[in-house]
Amino acid sequence: EPAKAANTENKNGIIYTPEDIALKVINESGVLSEASLKKITVLEPSIGHGVFVFALLLELKKKFSTSEIMDFLFHRFTCVELNSKSIKGFLKILEAFLEKEFGIDLANSGSMNLYTSDFLAFSMEKESNTYDYCVGNPPYIRFQDLSEDQRIFIKTNFNSCKSGNFDIF
Repeated sequence: EPAKAANTENKNGIIYTPEDIALKVINESGVLSEASLKKITVLEPSIGHGVFVFALLLELKKKFSTSEIMDFLFHRFTCVELNSKSIKGFLKILEAFLEKEFGIDLANSGSMNLYTSDFLAFSMEKESNTYDYCVGNPPYIRFQDLSEDQRIFIKTNFNSCKSGNFDIF
């Protein structure tokens, strides 16, 4: 069964990013060079288990107060994930992480901008949403592994994909 699950994950583009790679992406994104968290917005389009969220929060902790980070996390950080089981797992990990690293009880702190959606569809629905930074490692899905509905949606909504084969990543 584990081999079957891994095969399904790969067909859906699910390959979890190692922590050191997530940290490198965070450091190179430019978000850590910001003087304030009050005016920036960040998107994580494929949250998985949250490795980019946790790497970012730990790096922000070196520069900003807990209240500034929590305000940012709950108001200007948006996360999208297609798999509802991944979101449930992420929230359990986040609860323990916030308690350990910041002394914050997630249940009494508010809620994140967390959406269960295919990011491509989410981006079309949320036209007014723009972000200063995007951090993450999107899924890589080969053309032949896309459903017919996914192919039609992408061809209809993205000019660069109107003809020929394409992969999404």
